[in-house]
Amino acid sequence: MPTPHPYEIDPSRRQVWVQAEGACTLADAKATLTAVDGDARVGPGFALLFDLRNCREELQLFEVEELARTIARSARSRGGPIAFVAQRTSAFGVAHMLASFVRIEGCRASAFQDLDAAVSWVDDLRH
Repeated sequence: MPTPHPYEIDPSRRQVWVQAEGACTLADAKATLTAVDGDARVGPGFALLFDLRNCREELQLFEVEELARTIARSARSRGGPIAFVAQRTSAFGVAHMLASFVRIEGCRASAFQDLDAAVSWVDDLRH
């Protein structure tokens, strides 16, 4: 089933990599997350990596809070960490807010400006 943002699953690393591109709306993010949650290949403990480097626009504050709650509900059911990757200063600020709100909801989350750092963080949590 096509999703607004493509995602890849790496079963050996127990990771889902969401490649957000374009406008990156709240509706698109929630639709993609719903697809990931319904994907039988995604099991308990799978990490979510949200690659926001190719988003053209950032969410509004109320949208960040709503998306964070949605992500946290998804993460609690799975139990894995969440990493957000963004490079532009404003996009990284939004990623940092998302991670902060998700942590407030009781989940492990962090924001990064470098994809390799995000992957390393997720991998380190596995060992």
